[in-house]
Amino acid sequence: DLGSSSKKWAVSMYMQDIKSAIVSSINVEWLRNSSVPIDDDEVSIRWFNNRVLDPDTATMTLGEFYSYYSTPSNAPMYLQNVPTMWKHYLKQAKANPFICLEMYLDQGAFDYENMARSATASAAGKRKRGRAPSTSSSTSEREQPMKQARPSGGGMFRPSLFGLSNRAGRSSILKQSEVTFKKITCFTTVSTGACQFVDSGELVVGHILDEPFGSGTMKSAYDLHLPNGEQYVAKRFFKLQDSPAEDTCVSVEDNRVEVEGEIIRLCQGKWFLDAFYRFCKGHKEIIVDLNLEFADAFLAVEVKKPSKASGVIAIAEDGEGLTWLVERKRPTTVIKFSGTLVHQSHRTDLRSATVSAFAHFVYGYSNNSLVFADLQGTPSRVKGKDGLVLFDLMTHTTSGESGVGDFGKAGMRTFLDGHKCTKICRGLAIDSEYP
Repeated sequence: DLGSSSKKWAVSMYMQDIKSAIVSSINVEWLRNSSVPIDDDEVSIRWFNNRVLDPDTATMTLGEFYSYYSTPSNAPMYLQNVPTMWKHYLKQAKANPFICLEMYLDQGAFDYENMARSATASAAGKRKRGRAPSTSSSTSEREQPMKQARPSGGGMFRPSLFGLSNRAGRSSILKQSEVTFKKITCFTTVSTGACQFVDSGELVVGHILDEPFGSGTMKSAYDLHLPNGEQYVAKRFFKLQDSPAEDTCVSVEDNRVEVEGEIIRLCQGKWFLDAFYRFCKGHKEIIVDLNLEFADAFLAVEVKKPSKASGVIAIAEDGEGLTWLVERKRPTTVIKFSGTLVHQSHRTDLRSATVSAFAHFVYGYSNNSLVFADLQGTPSRVKGKDGLVLFDLMTHTTSGESGVGDFGKAGMRTFLDGHKCTKICRGLAIDSEYP
């Protein structure tokens, strides 16, 4: 038992991000006796007395989650069914809504994953250009019954539309710039999957934060707010090789080439996934995860005045500034299924097996000319259900020219050598149809 705690969260927070924050907090105590931290996907949030969440509620925002479980039919079973130590909060529930949850760790699966990590970590090789080789150390959520489950404590979340801050001094104020850009969309042709860019002629005015909220090995991500009220993430490259010695200045043109490659991979991914699901319909006896999708995105090309976030000093008259890859903002939790040069997954759950079979299908359906790598996603709402949005993927191609991280035929060989067919591969006869 790792104890209990309570904390206030904004109703706009995703349940997946709240779960991730709690796991990080638990790891402080966990690592006193273990050298390996707990991953988000190795724990499960439950209601009091190990009652599982209803389907398709795990990826809601906290506000949506509370609204769902506070209905007259749900509240007595979930919100009002709490341990004795928290019952005094029920008297304040109208003024201060609260949720009492438990977190369980699958100890057996954690031990197995720990061994799999050790075996996989040494498999990544050196690379020439692109992101550092990553391993599939964190994959999908388990859809199997929890074994040797241990509660990590009755974590209590107190959602509120308003709450006073504990201020030790002046609060930091984030700065943003107004940005005007033209919107470029990418489409795939139905028959061949070839990508085309279309300038809608639409000018959009928004506001982008001056500083990134996150950076990877080569890209930075910035919060972008558009007039429709939705939150977006704008991404750009700050370097093109995973080398600490490289100059971090990327030209406007080089950045555009690479973000175009990013959106092409997303569009191709959607095209292949649609084909994969059509293929699965011919094998109705085989169950696959139908709640996968690739992130929707568009390109935003700055015009008129450059934003501070772009790093561009000026835009020539009638010229174009930096090009951004723009996606809707999602939870920050990331689940990895494969790495740049590591394609073997040690998981057997439905989602992991589906993604692995999809990767095999893509190799065959592309006439052995393309392999997806760095397959990863975020647990999100997909068609109103708990699903996974895939993003930020890479490709290895026979030409070796698809963009950052394309190792060409050598990269494709790592897939052929590393992929292990799952039950879904065999059930769909992908192993014989696309050997």
